[in-house]
Amino acid sequence: VDVSAPGANVLSTVPGNTYDLMSGTSMASPNAAGVVALVRQRFPEMTAGQAMEQVRVTCIPTLGIDSSRIFYEGHGTVDAFNAVSDTNTFSARIESFTLYNKSGTGCFEPDEGGGIVLNVRNYLKPLKKLNALLQVINGSDYVKLQQTMVPFGPVETLDYVLNLQSNFQILVADTVPPNTLITIRVFFYDSTVGYQPDYDYFSFVINPSYLELNANNLDVTFAAKGSIGYQDVLINTEGSGFRWQKPPASISPYGITQLFQGGIMAGTDTNHIVDVVEGLNDNYGDQDL
Repeated sequence: VDVSAPGANVLSTVPGNTYDLMSGTSMASPNAAGVVALVRQRFPEMTAGQAMEQVRVTCIPTLGIDSSRIFYEGHGTVDAFNAVSDTNTFSARIESFTLYNKSGTGCFEPDEGGGIVLNVRNYLKPLKKLNALLQVINGSDYVKLQQTMVPFGPVETLDYVLNLQSNFQILVADTVPPNTLITIRVFFYDSTVGYQPDYDYFSFVINPSYLELNANNLDVTFAAKGSIGYQDVLINTEGSGFRWQKPPASISPYGITQLFQGGIMAGTDTNHIVDVVEGLNDNYGDQDL
């Protein structure tokens, strides 16, 4: 979730040439989309991604959030006036990341260490000295951060910046269970330009029962059961899919993963086929291998 918008008891048009109070995301979504449209009109030079970030960073804090949900409710509630009037805005976001473990497989195993490189894009005003604070929020019993602050340095508008691998090192415990999900919260800031801490997340699996290959500019997952892209076929949470580590501008920042599902299929005729992709039931992947 990046932003929130009013969605309870919103006055809306209904059949019969009248109005009624309605609630739900169908009320909140057009509210947020309308603010993005205002930003595109006010700042026609902005890309769609920049307009979305302008809306995100100009939100106002959402009141009444349960303390356990802080950082999970987005940047706040959209504010149309702030979005079209505030021109001193900053936004650094994680576009992709690459894992560099010592064995070179692209996946961290038990009792192994290595580095992580974040590919960060600056959407709005230039940053002079971008830094990031790191916090493990899921899987902290099995991963130790060797550094909690990562320097990135200067980055111009719409440019990318990478951290040095040596500046972001982790160590994995030897007791980690298979397919343990690690989630790290990253607080970006640049005190030299007034960029206040702005958070983003990224997640990865350690001790996986599948193999990640990250040769050249590609990240691809191959599972032991024969699937390509993801181990959990159709759910698509275990694995990297098939993606560019640094995507072309034409598909960034969205649509980085280019594969929904893939896998091995072998057969002698239409009645004798084994595979791991969806079959007659399009809600599940076959488990033939």
